[in-house]
Amino acid sequence: VEQVSGIGIDHYMAVRFGGFRDIVDAVGGVDLCVERDIDDPFAGVNIKAGCQTLTGRQALGFVRSRKLDNDLERIKRQQQFLGGLADKIARPSTVLDPGATWQLTGAIGDALTADEGLGLLDLARLGLGARGLAGGEARDAGRPGDPGGRDPVVGHRRRDPTGSY
Repeated sequence: VEQVSGIGIDHYMAVRFGGFRDIVDAVGGVDLCVERDIDDPFAGVNIKAGCQTLTGRQALGFVRSRKLDNDLERIKRQQQFLGGLADKIARPSTVLDPGATWQLTGAIGDALTADEGLGLLDLARLGLGARGLAGGEARDAGRPGDPGGRDPVVGHRRRDPTGSY
């Protein structure tokens, strides 16, 4: 990835599909307003349009579905979901409830795999960087197939072989 993107990667984290489901279920589901019916047997999801609380299984299908539209729409769904999850995690009913916090931290710990060099300070930085998700302040810096030679991951212009942009 570093060679293709030209961007250094210091650490990585991966979330298991089952762990993703468990995190969503640990917060009691994620509240989302779905714009249209989603019926994608390949993603294992059948959700009616409207505002509702998605279970872990439904949320996983919601963010994974590839047969409905295109990658850009899937990215929008993923961003919508992340905002809803961040909002649910930040609620006083989650943060101030020791039982809910314990269940959530256990689900997160079981769900994630990270490189050995990822430390507590790195996680704190990640948390601070993700603060804007719940408030809708996160910025999208790139998209797959973004025109103009922009990097599909972060939106920075790539250098050509001469070293210029």
